[in-house]
Amino acid sequence: MVAREAVRQCVVREATNGATVQVVEVSADGKEAWRKTVYLAHLRSPRWWSRQMALRANRETEEEWAWEAREYLRKLSIGKPVWVLEYGEVRDNEVVAEVYLDAQLKVNLAAAVIRGGYTILAGHYQLVNMKDPKRQRYHTEVTAAQDEAKRKRVGMHAQGGKAVAKGKKVQFNPSDREVAGLIETYKTKELKAIVEYVISDTLLSMYLPETRTFLVVQLSGLQRKKAGDLAAATEDEQALWSQCHRDAQETTNRLLMHRDVLLHLDALMPGNQDRRDGARVLGTVAKVGDKTGEKRLWQEYLLRAGLLAYSRGQGVQRRHSEQFAKAEEAAKAKQAGRWKYY
Repeated sequence: MVAREAVRQCVVREATNGATVQVVEVSADGKEAWRKTVYLAHLRSPRWWSRQMALRANRETEEEWAWEAREYLRKLSIGKPVWVLEYGEVRDNEVVAEVYLDAQLKVNLAAAVIRGGYTILAGHYQLVNMKDPKRQRYHTEVTAAQDEAKRKRVGMHAQGGKAVAKGKKVQFNPSDREVAGLIETYKTKELKAIVEYVISDTLLSMYLPETRTFLVVQLSGLQRKKAGDLAAATEDEQALWSQCHRDAQETTNRLLMHRDVLLHLDALMPGNQDRRDGARVLGTVAKVGDKTGEKRLWQEYLLRAGLLAYSRGQGVQRRHSEQFAKAEEAAKAKQAGRWKYY
């Protein structure tokens, strides 16, 4: 039986690939007490090439099943409480561990991914002897999961063990013309998207599964204070605005990072020409409630909290302009966030 003091209860914030998650332990007062990148013990996932890695390696693809493995683990774990039994550190803030989806340590996350045929057992980065009696249950469970996946020929084990290539290559740096084509094709439709990275309070790196495309999305209708506004502001106002920008980015990171959202492509962002990281697009993002299914525009959420200001000329769709304006007026009436001195 595992000693209870050795187990940390955390929340999964990110799934990096099919065998790696980032977890956070929150203290009783709501503060982040422990954040680690966790390698699921004894797993080897097909390699997922991030946008930055692909650019450095001059490639625009990933190993077969890499994306499917990451997506399977993300949907199993993102935002959920997990119980982490740490083996030891690989590097600073990176550990190898057993991860479970229940407090009784019966629902093994690694075994679930292996059973789906998305990862395989590996012998490196283990930091532990699997003959150790303390780890025997875990070893038996993940081995049995892999045997089951092979027997059923699922995922990577389909076609007698040969991995099956899935779909077209991921597109990392679409040109202005390609993005304009996407906007025209989907002008009446919201696309399912995944928030891959929160670049700033108004700028997101997003992935569109339907088109296998990465896009940098500027949230339509939001603006930061201009240099002239800052120059005329008091020190207290400047400090407040800076804090609101940080809070907007942190809130977006906490609630949207690696989450499924709906994206409407509003317009091509001006000044895109010859960007090394591809074209950027103005877009409207909607978050769908996990339990209620209620759809809420993310711009409206940030405006109503008073964290950012509304800009009518920033690619806003006509049907949303009044909604955004009312959200900002409500924040002003409450003197919320940046409107404290309003």
